Amino acid sequence: MNLPYPIPFWFIIGALLFFFELFAPAFVLFFFGIGAWITALAVWLLPLTLAWQLTIFLAASLISLVFLRRTLRGVFQGNTGHTAMTTASNLAMNAAVGALAEVIEGIEPPLEGRIKFQGSFWRAVSETPIATGEMAKIISQDGLVMRVEAARQGIGEKTEE
Repeated sequence: MNLPYPIPFWFIIGALLFFFELFAPAFVLFFFGIGAWITALAVWLLPLTLAWQLTIFLAASLISLVFLRRTLRGVFQGNTGHTAMTTASNLAMNAAVGALAEVIEGIEPPLEGRIKFQGSFWRAVSETPIATGEMAKIISQDGLVMRVEAARQGIGEKTEE
């Protein structure tokens, strides 16, 4: 027994599985959708019997489930960032440490102030007060807050760009 129109059948089954994944908590149906679309591609390339179609569907679904689920689950849930973005973020944070920035709003511990660094305004904290207009040296970055200390701009130090 063969399906009369196997390519649209497998494609629609895959699309339905992707849709139902939106309502399922386990993140499994997505991989069966991948299996259905791989089966549609295989049927488009080769004339396959229903038994072979089911075999390809199950094999592709299970292989994608086993090898891709952990990685894709983290990406879709926001637990895993793109490697290039993570690297760029780390480089930007490393570039900020040691740089000088202008204090735009005075910093009075424990309250935050604001600094201007590389054309952007950042919230800033310090262990000692720093007045508006003075230069501050960036010690570290904690999310969107820069930790700074009062600095005297000297020769050879990084300056605010």
